[in-house]
Amino acid sequence: MLRLSGPVPPWLLIALLSLAVACPPGTDDDDSAAPADDDDVVDDDDSVDDDDVVDDDDVVDDDDVVDDDDAVDDDDAVASPWTAEASPCTGSGMSALHCDDPSTCYVGCGENAVGAGLHLTEDGGVTWDAPYDETGGFFVDFRVVGLFRGGPNLFVSGTGSTSHRVVSLNTDNGTLGEVYNNISTVDFSMTAANYVETPGGLEVVESLTGNQVLVRKDDAGWLAEHEATDGWAAGYGWWNNTDLTGNTQLLDLEFVAGEVIGVGAQINMPPSVALPPRTWTFGSDPDGDGLVDQLWEWVALADGFSAYDGECWGVDGNPDGLAVVCVNQDDDVGMVYTIDSSWVTDGYDAANWTATNASDVVEAATVLGHSTWNEGVCRGPANDVTVVGRDSQTDDGYVMRSTDGGSTWTELTADVVDAMGGSIGPVTRCMYLDGHLVVGGSGLLARAPLASL
Repeated sequence: MLRLSGPVPPWLLIALLSLAVACPPGTDDDDSAAPADDDDVVDDDDSVDDDDVVDDDDVVDDDDVVDDDDAVDDDDAVASPWTAEASPCTGSGMSALHCDDPSTCYVGCGENAVGAGLHLTEDGGVTWDAPYDETGGFFVDFRVVGLFRGGPNLFVSGTGSTSHRVVSLNTDNGTLGEVYNNISTVDFSMTAANYVETPGGLEVVESLTGNQVLVRKDDAGWLAEHEATDGWAAGYGWWNNTDLTGNTQLLDLEFVAGEVIGVGAQINMPPSVALPPRTWTFGSDPDGDGLVDQLWEWVALADGFSAYDGECWGVDGNPDGLAVVCVNQDDDVGMVYTIDSSWVTDGYDAANWTATNASDVVEAATVLGHSTWNEGVCRGPANDVTVVGRDSQTDDGYVMRSTDGGSTWTELTADVVDAMGGSIGPVTRCMYLDGHLVVGGSGLLARAPLASL
C-alpha cells in the first residue's frame, strides 16, 4: 500500500483518481471484455436495407387470410337437378311410359318400330332389361304402344306376331292374362293403342290407326249380351253423336276423377277433347243395333277467331284439373289447354280453358323461329303441369313446365340437355310421382326432384 506523508500535490491526486476509474477493485486483465471477432461483427449483408423493410401494404391482415370455409371445392359447384340416362327407344320417340317410382320405369318403343319389346329399368335408366314373365320373353317381339297400371297388373297394348292386342302382366309374379285378342269380325279387328280400366270395371280400348273404339263392362247382363266377342262391344259411329261433321280418331285416353277422358281429331278438324257425357250413359246403345255409339261429348278447344285445324295428342288430369296438348296445323305451333277442377262443369265450353302457344315459350321458336310440336303432357300436384315435344325443324326435344296450372311457363330443356351431356331427340312422355318429374323420349330417360326445379 502506498503511504504518503505531508500534503498531497494536486497533480498526484488527479492521477490516482484516474487510475481508480480505469481499474475498479476485483477486475484484472483476464476479466476484461474480449474483443469482438469477425463472426460477431454485423456486416453489410446482415444489415436491414430499404427493400427488407415491411411496410403497411405488405402486412397481411385477418381479412386477407383464406380459411377453409372460403375455399371453393367441388361440393360448392352448382349441379344439374336432373339425372339423365339413355333409353332403349330411338327414332321418333318413346310410345309409352309408366314408372312405379322415379327409378323403376317400363317403356314401350313401338311408335316407330315393330317388335321393339317392353323394357324395364330399376336404376333410373342406367341398365335396361325385359321384365320377367311366365313364358320367359313374351314381349320380345311386341310392338308396345300403350301402358296402363291397374293394381299389380301392367296392361300392355300393341301388337306382335300373335293376335294378342292387350295383355296384362302381373309384375309381382310374371303371370300373363288375355285382355283383348284381335277378333276377326267387322268393327272388332284392330291394333290396340291406348287401354284404360276403371275401378268400376269399365274397360275402353282405342285403335292405333283407325277410329274404332271397343267397350267392355263388368256387368253380368252386358257380358252375356256380348259373349260372342268376349264381352267387348263396338262403339263404331260414336262421332255421329257429336258436333263433328265426319268421323274422327282418338289419340290418347286417361282415367281422371272416375271418368275416362280422351283427345284426338284429325289434321283437317279442330283440336278436341272427349269429356264424359252429361245427358246419356257412357257406352249406351239407344237404337238397339248392337253398337254402343253413345260415348263422349266432343268439345272443340279452338273456335271462333282462334279456330284452327289440328290434332290433340295427349291428355292428363287429377283433382286439380285437366291439361291437353295439341298441334295447330295451320300455323305449325304446339298448343296447350288447361283448366282447373271446374272442368267437370265448365270444361264443355272452350272459353273456360286457358290456351298457351308453346312457340312463345320454347327457345328454338322464340330465337330461331322454328316450329313446335307438342307430344305429351302430365299434370302433377299443386297445379304443376309439364309439356314435352319436339322442334319440327331439327327434331330436338323440349320440356316446359308451369307451376300455376298453365298461366305461366318456364322452359327446362337446357338443364335436361346439360344432364344428358348433349342434344336430345324428341321428348314424348312425362310423369309425376313421389315428388319427382320423369320425362322420356328418343334415347332419353331423365328425372328430377320437383323441389330442385
